[in-house]
Formats: sequence, C-alpha cells, structure tokens
Amino acid sequence: MPLGHCDSPRSTPGVLTVPPASLQSLAGIRVLEVAGDLSGATVGWWFAELGAHVTRLALSPQERDAESAESVQAPKPHPEIHTLLGDECDEPWLTAQAQLCDVIIESAAPGPLDPKISDQQAPHAVRVHISPFDPGSDASAWRANGFINEALAGHLLLNGEKHRAPFARFGDLSSHQAALHAFIGALRALDEAQGRRGQLVRVNHHDGLLSIHQHTVTMWTHGNHILSRLGNRQAGYWHPMSVYPCRDGHIVLCAAGQSSRDRLLSALNRPELLLDARFADDIALSQNKDAFDLELTSWLKERTRQEIVDRLQWAGVAASAVQTPEEVLQDPHLIAQQNGQRGPRHSHRALPFRLRDSESNNEVCRTMPALKVGSTLKGARILEIGNIWAGPLAGRILSDLGADVVAVEAPWRRGGLSVPIDLATTTHLFANNEIGDEPWNRIGSVNALMRGKRSLSIDLNHPRALALIGQLIAQADVLIENFAPGSRFSEHFTLEKMKALNPELIWVSISGYGTEGPDRAHLAFGPNIEARAGFTAQGGYPDTGPMRSGVAWPDPIAALTAVAGTLTALRERQNQPHRGVRHVDVSMLESALWIANPSGAPAKPVRQGARHPELAPQGIYPCEGIDRWIAISITRDQEWKALCAVLDLDRSWASFELQKRFSQHDSIDQAIAERTQLQDRRTLTERLQAHGVMAGWLSDARDLVSNQETSAESFWIDVIEPDGDIYPAPGLPIRIDGASIKAGDRAPRLGEHNRAVLKEWAGLTETEMDSIEQAGVVANRPPS
Repeated sequence: MPLGHCDSPRSTPGVLTVPPASLQSLAGIRVLEVAGDLSGATVGWWFAELGAHVTRLALSPQERDAESAESVQAPKPHPEIHTLLGDECDEPWLTAQAQLCDVIIESAAPGPLDPKISDQQAPHAVRVHISPFDPGSDASAWRANGFINEALAGHLLLNGEKHRAPFARFGDLSSHQAALHAFIGALRALDEAQGRRGQLVRVNHHDGLLSIHQHTVTMWTHGNHILSRLGNRQAGYWHPMSVYPCRDGHIVLCAAGQSSRDRLLSALNRPELLLDARFADDIALSQNKDAFDLELTSWLKERTRQEIVDRLQWAGVAASAVQTPEEVLQDPHLIAQQNGQRGPRHSHRALPFRLRDSESNNEVCRTMPALKVGSTLKGARILEIGNIWAGPLAGRILSDLGADVVAVEAPWRRGGLSVPIDLATTTHLFANNEIGDEPWNRIGSVNALMRGKRSLSIDLNHPRALALIGQLIAQADVLIENFAPGSRFSEHFTLEKMKALNPELIWVSISGYGTEGPDRAHLAFGPNIEARAGFTAQGGYPDTGPMRSGVAWPDPIAALTAVAGTLTALRERQNQPHRGVRHVDVSMLESALWIANPSGAPAKPVRQGARHPELAPQGIYPCEGIDRWIAISITRDQEWKALCAVLDLDRSWASFELQKRFSQHDSIDQAIAERTQLQDRRTLTERLQAHGVMAGWLSDARDLVSNQETSAESFWIDVIEPDGDIYPAPGLPIRIDGASIKAGDRAPRLGEHNRAVLKEWAGLTETEMDSIEQAGVVANRPPS
C-alpha cells in the first residue's frame, strides 16, 4: 500500500500516541480499522461505542466521505472515531501505530482481502481479517457482494415460488453477520491473549451465511431431501407460518404446533375447526394446508392488520403486520425504545443490544471504563433456558468458544414419547427418515444445536421447578433465556430476584421486541420480525404481494447479537465485579434492523425479484438441469464488457453505460438467459469469475455438503448423535489461530447430564436427586 508522507502524526488529534501497551496490562482497548467494506466499518463502530479508542485509516478521500455513493450501505462516521487518509502517513508511521494497537481490523468486499498490516508489524495485536471467502478455499480469489454470497451459501435458492426464479432478499445480511462473527472473534481472541503473541481472527462471509441455516443441511444429511422454494410457506408440518392478505394490507401469522393452532382457532371463533379431521394433528394439517388457509383468509380479509394483531397476540398467537420502510420509521414501539440513542443510521440504536446493570439500571455501554485483559469465557458456566432457535444457537456458539453450557430442556421439547411414523418423512429431520426407538434423541436439527452442551431436563411446569432453576442461576456466570416478557418464567425471575440469587450474574434475554416498549409482551418468530422490520414488504416479484425469506434469518442474527452482548458483559464484569446483575437485552426487531436502512429505502415498496435498484444487470438465470441457476451481478462497466465477451452478447451492447443497461434490462436478461440455460452453472461461474465478473451458482443442500471447497478447510465438522450416528454439519465460522477453540461435536441425550449438573452446580446429594427424579421434576424421557 503506497502511503504518502505525514510530517507530524503525533500532533494529529485522535492518533495513537500513547506509550506501547502490552495485552497483559491495558489501560484501554486501542483499535485501528483499515477502511475496507461495511462489515469492518461496523465492527469499528461497535468497538468505539463500547469505549475503545478507534482510529480509522481510509485509503482514499472517497472512503472517508460518508455522503459518497456508498452511504446507503455504509454507516455514518462514529463521532469518536478519528479518520486519517492513507496519503497523510507513510509506511514507518503505519508500522509504529500498528504496534500500539490491541486490535487491527481489515476487511474487503467484493474482492479478496489484501492485508496491509503484517504479523511482523503488529506482533502483539489481535488482527481481524474479514473477506468474502476463506483465503485457503478454492474460491479465495473470487469477487462477491451480498447477492453472490447468498447464492453460493444456499440462501437465494430458498426465496420465492417453486416454478419461478428465486428473488433476492432486501438488506445486507451477508455483511452484518460477518461483522457479528468478527466482533465475537475479536473479543474471544482478546480473552485468550494473556502472555501470548497476538492472534489472527479470520471470518468470511460465505461460511458465516452457511452457518445460519436452520433445517436446510439436516434435511439432506438425514432425510435425503433437498429443501427448495415454497413461496410464503414453511417446509414440513409447521403451519401456518406465512404471509396472508387482510383488509388493509398483509400480516404474518406464525401458529405452528397444535396448542398454538388451538389458540388461533379459538380467537377466530371457529371451534368447529378444532374437531375437523383435516386439521386434527400436525401430520393431517401438513396434507391440508390449502384447505386450512381458505378457512383462515376468509376471516382475515374482513379485518385490519391492527385488529388481527391485537386479537391474536392477546390470545397468545404470534402475529405481526407487514410494514413498509416508511411505517418502520414511524413504528410507535421503535420510537418508544430509541430514548435519544444515536446510531449509524436513523433506524439504529448505538448498539444492536442493550447492556444495563442492576445498581443504576442504566445502560452502561457508553460509560464503560477501560477493559482489563483476562480469561472470561473459557470454562464459564452458561445456563441456557432457550427454545426453538435463537437461544439454543447462542448457547451453542458460546460452547464452541469454550464455555461450559448447560441446556435446560423441558421433557417434551424434543417431542413426545411416541410420535407418528409419518413424522420422519414429513420433516426429513430424523436419521434415514426413521423415527427409531427413541425419536426424541434422533432429531438432527436439535442435535446440531445441542452439540457440545450438557442436557438437563426439567419439567418447567412442576411446582418445584422454579426453585431448582433458582439454585442453578445462583451458580451460573451467564443465564440465556428467550421467554417472552410476561411469561411464567419472566414473571417469577425479575431483575430483583436475579440480583438476590446471584449479584454477579449476566442475564441475557432474547425476545421479539425487547423488554421495554408497548409491544414488549408480543410473541414473535423470525418471519414476524422480518415483516415488522420492513423486509417482507420488499420481498417477492413485481407481480406478487409481499414474500418472506426462505430462511428465518432474524433468529440467528439475534443469537449472534446475544453472544456479542455476553462477551461484552463478561469483560465489563471483570473490570467492575460489584455493579450487580448485568442485563443484556436483545430485541430481535432491533437486531434485525441492523441489516437494513429504512430511511434510505423507497417509501413505497418496490418488489424487483432478483434485480437491484442501483446495479444493472443483476439477476438469477437458468442453467442446465432441474432448478439449477446462476446469479450474476454487474457493478462496473469493465465487468459488463467482460460479461458481453464471455457470453457472446450483441457486440454493440458492450458500450452500454449504467443508465442504458437499466433501460434495456428486460432485453439483457432475456439474452443472458438464452446463453446460460444450456451451460453447467459451476463451469460458467468459474469462467465468469476468471474474467472478473461477480457470479455464483445457487447452491442447494446437496451442494453445500458435497462440495465444500468454497469453505474454510476446518469449517465443516462431524456431529456425533446420541445413537452414535455421525453426520456432517457447519461448525463455527470463526478461525482464531493459536486460540484453544474447538467446536463441540457430540450431542447429548435428553437429560443425560441431570445428576452431574445437579451435583456440580446445585450441590444436591444422591438422596435429594432421587427425590426430585421420583417427583418428576427432572426426566430423561418425554411424557407419555
């Protein structure tokens, strides 16, 4: 990197001018962010917001200008980050400053990362590298934006209608999840760095996206089933979890599971449907979704969004309005939560989580003192009382990072003692599509979330359960729970109760809308949040209504946010251990908004399929084979010329500039499709990438599992299930060279560690454990 001359760097405000500080005796975290892509800038923002001293080195005036053409995607400058231009400082100055840093962040996209600072220049720093692909993978030299990343990582193929090309999700999920993984990796590396050389943290967009699938991989490895597009519906028997029209727009309704559907039908005043054989159980409903929706929509169309949401939420059913970006900016709940907080965009708070202490009950993130170094996570006791996806995923990530995670499971969480034999072929989540003798221990998606943890099965409805959980909380470093505010758990374990049980506890709560605001008690699943945050309104095709994504991404984003908040709180507690219970409050809605900028979106949603409002052409084009596609995104004129040459498009088109390409988008798409439909998608991807064109095949689950060359070498792991079967699964997409991080690979049986945990954590005697077993407080089998 050629750098200009800097006559007097020590006189520049904000430059790192303090004496060198080792990672063993820090007065504060000092960060140098070398300007790259959005993910690196976001990590720098979070460090600054948490009290670190951050300097940003921009390589050109354009990268410094927040009002440039990239300002819709990039966060505005943090008021406490000092920015230097690359031509202000020479190479020796850069080396001198790097040696003063504790963390150095370098990122790149769409091209591969070319690090500017070497290990020799900063031997004691934690260096964070964020790139589209792992530098050791076969795709290391490829160029990819979020659209191409989502194609190769298997997300795009799941969006849209079955017999149409997939559509592109609104927002930059790729950059945000990469930023979260990088921030988590940086904090973990700082935690590991006592008395050691600096560490290299490597994160890539591709593996990060791959790690936030829910059932895609498991359906293939266990049931030989390839998940594909299902429009607005959820695969398997989970129904309804869809978008529905109503009198003044659309709503998203999530009422999967018999008890939730019973509440739904009661709220609709349709008790006769409770006795309808077509909807008698999950399996019957899975074969009669159309009939169920017909009964449902006739009621919904007569009512407004607000009427429906109010009635169903009161009945205990997760429902939310499909909001436009303009409505998101005016959302009363979000406005009530802002409290004057600044953020990198109008819709953002300063951080994607809130951190409070019980002594002042104020948010401490802005007034955090300098952080001390010391191991805070390795061996820490994490009590996870989670459900579905977000809570259990947060626990698994913390387990991978070295914590001792005990997952408290209700005996019925994994299903009943006996289940219909058709459940295996309906869900494709059981090994070899067979329920087996112990079906509760054979659910692949549950085992993937449980790997590396210990299982403690407690009947949460038992009169003695809450007292037992209180004993566990008293011994935990961290409690993670994702109960809705207002639940029995939340009503019992208040902040005051937590403080009395364990004054040094870090309490991490994950909920749909946070613990404050008018809608704090509302229930939510990922599709509800996607709709409320303005994404669903912009998803779909020009000739359709709003459409949800194929992956319920708000859940894993909330999980990653919870992990980031946990690590932050652990370090803060280490510095000031007597400030009382720390509460990390994660709102799925607020964390989801970090991948979008509603203030920069059109007031009226524009559904464009796979097209992009600022790039042309961009699209998804058919290739040889059934449901085989390639994604192509042109961002520069030279890429367009290369595409014309590779596909042998009309020679006169090569001179088209952006506006001309926009006006001819239909003709261009048709010509591209005519040339791609007889070509192998992988071969064509490699040809286009070799000529500098951003392209990527749309992966399905089979591609992800059998063709792992686009991932880091150690990313995929083998999960050992309770019955001894071994299946491949995505691991932790954070590589920390030199750190003792190893993804846990064994999944426990239900209640396998009941006695061990109760003895170690609660100090129960054998007699006491016999008593609670006989009373049914704990179990290792589901109820009959």
